[in-house]
Amino acid sequence: METSYGRQAAYKVLTVFVFWIGITSLAMAQSTVSGRVLDVAGQPIIGATVKVTGQEGGAISDLDGNFRVIGNATDSLLVSFIGFASQVVPIGNRSVIEVVLKEDIQNLQEVVVTALGIERDKKALGYAVQQIDGDALSEARTTNVMNGLAGQAAGVQVTGANNGLGSSARIVIRGENSLNINSNSPLIVVDGSPINNNIYGTGSGAANQSDMPTDFGNGAADINPDDIASISILKGAAASA
Repeated sequence: METSYGRQAAYKVLTVFVFWIGITSLAMAQSTVSGRVLDVAGQPIIGATVKVTGQEGGAISDLDGNFRVIGNATDSLLVSFIGFASQVVPIGNRSVIEVVLKEDIQNLQEVVVTALGIERDKKALGYAVQQIDGDALSEARTTNVMNGLAGQAAGVQVTGANNGLGSSARIVIRGENSLNINSNSPLIVVDGSPINNNIYGTGSGAANQSDMPTDFGNGAADINPDDIASISILKGAAASA
């Protein structure tokens, strides 16, 4: 009996020891994996998502495209970014990995740049978006780029003043909601910077010697239509967030 009991105890100790060695080996196999995410031109991709397969969380590439994650040799990296085809890269024995993403032509048409200059997937937005190509605005050949939006987008009403060259253009999206003429105007953001697009100013001219409202044009008239790549019209309350 003593011999049998001793063998059972030794077997249990050996089992625990082997199990502990296995866990220790697995923990030691995990290491830090760093690298960069680039495009085909060699430029860093900022904000790319890097995930280790089978793990929660991940990392985001920084301003230089660099990232750092924890994984082992049997894991793979899933690297993705809006407008680019995702890649699965095995880690293997490497501690530094360079990932080159190629543009996904099919998904490029579904990417929208919001007012803050942030690229978002069109399907993930909680509001309607309509994009107008810059060539369509250039062909209109108007003195005010806002006049070129007339008839280009649904739910957008554009009224041009008949005051000659330099007069303002009034734009309303989805109807009037205020008696103040400027309160109905949408927010216009150019390359991440909002511009003042109020229609009227006050002053006097040759035929107006009082401080009655005078049409001095609006801010959008200063934009050259030939310099516009595209205009995105964001509709809905969520678009202002």
